[in-house]
Amino acid sequence: MKTMRLISHITLILLVLAGCATAPGPKFDGLSKVEENWSNVYLYRASNFVSNATAFTVLLNGEKVGELYNGSYLWFKLKPGLHSLRVDPSSMAGPTTVFAKQSVEKFEAKSGEQKFYQFNFQTGLLANSFYLGSGLEERSPEVALNDLKELNLAAASTGVPISSTRFARRADIDDVNAVPYLGEKGRAAYEKWLRQRFPRAFFIGEGGMWVSTSGPFGNSPDEPKDPVERGKYLCKKRSYVNCQLYAVDRDTVSEKP
Repeated sequence: MKTMRLISHITLILLVLAGCATAPGPKFDGLSKVEENWSNVYLYRASNFVSNATAFTVLLNGEKVGELYNGSYLWFKLKPGLHSLRVDPSSMAGPTTVFAKQSVEKFEAKSGEQKFYQFNFQTGLLANSFYLGSGLEERSPEVALNDLKELNLAAASTGVPISSTRFARRADIDDVNAVPYLGEKGRAAYEKWLRQRFPRAFFIGEGGMWVSTSGPFGNSPDEPKDPVERGKYLCKKRSYVNCQLYAVDRDTVSEKP
């Protein structure tokens, strides 16, 4: 019994060591409007002394989309359909956390709907570096709003969702030669785009024209924040013929004709 108590105390000390990992974004100032044919999903983590120095990795549909800091939240703008959300604490430094429990939630996003999930884990004497007892729990809008008002956005950009538009995978996104219309310069631009950060979008047009967008902000105030909408805007502005979306983030939208 004494040995188990000692292990619990040591585990608790390890979990609270180091400084607090602070979310880089602003404080929550209200829910974002749900756009037509979209769904908003919020994920949050309450502020707690245990593991306050750790930012947990967040994956959406198998792709890393951010990190969940102590006392922070993320929100996602999703197309209706089936999605999976995962929180992985194994990014925490330490010999045991590579075996830490990963919490996974599969859900259906519906048009015009908002969903809320809280990542919970054991604290106090039950705290453990394997994160046993942790999980993603769906919250009602009333409970979530009360919790969110104390939290900060876990992203540097203000009010800009992490884009996760999911399309059926067709051509291999890394296959530069599969992209239609592009010449040598266009293929070089596509290779460069593949190294750019999320969210991102790549458009192709007849005559070897292309548009690449990346990140939550454009080069001018007139450009939309969303990379897909920004790409459409630039296609129209440049009068490209048959300018179509080819790829978003890690998925291709169309295949080589």
